[in-house]
Amino acid sequence: MLRAFYFHVLMISKKQSIAEILSYNPSLQPVFDRYDSWKAHLAMPLHGIAPDIFTDHDFLVEILRAFDKPRRFCPTRFLRFPVHIVLDYLYRTHRYYAQKRMPEIEQTIGQLAHAYGDDHPLLRLLQSFFPGYRQHLEAHMALEEDTLFPYILDLTERVSGKQAEKSIFSHYSLDEFLISHEEDELDEQLCAMHDLIRQRHPELKRVFLFQVLSTQLKAFGKDLFIHEQIEDHVLVAQARRLERRV
Repeated sequence: MLRAFYFHVLMISKKQSIAEILSYNPSLQPVFDRYDSWKAHLAMPLHGIAPDIFTDHDFLVEILRAFDKPRRFCPTRFLRFPVHIVLDYLYRTHRYYAQKRMPEIEQTIGQLAHAYGDDHPLLRLLQSFFPGYRQHLEAHMALEEDTLFPYILDLTERVSGKQAEKSIFSHYSLDEFLISHEEDELDEQLCAMHDLIRQRHPELKRVFLFQVLSTQLKAFGKDLFIHEQIEDHVLVAQARRLERRV
């Protein structure tokens, strides 16, 4: 109890080790999972871990705080970081979704199918929703990596004088991106599916595999919420500042 109070008073900081942070809140592990080799540095304070593991320690602390209290997300806390630090995190997040988060959910759905059979109403519901959802998410991430992220990198190079003023992205619109991003509602879709499952199949709430799936869906929904906040209210705000300087 004293340990939890200690963290709530001082908040997460670079002085704490990964082990201490995860002891305080184990659900913060997905943040670390975006980075390679972090498990080899569990006992070391964050500020002592080499930058080839964590790109920016201050940014990592802000992300951890956001995941700890996602509904208190404050964009201004991230606007002080260079664009390349924000983009690095977003690229890592896309890779994490594709290589870990989505496969783990699919694995749990497969285990449920094995345990209850494909004809179970829950499995039919999941199997009708999840493949399309994954395809939508992958298309969403690919579009960002093919257009939005390169456009912002292009802006940074033009502002720094590394590239001529003329750009292949001259007709790109941040406003159009924001409209399409809001329409996607990826985190809300996931939360709605989770709620629908609980409402239709309350008898499964004590089943271990369903508890695992429920935890995965809730965690992914929170993750997507933070991801979208960073894109919409941090990255786009940084891009608009760069546009004014070009």
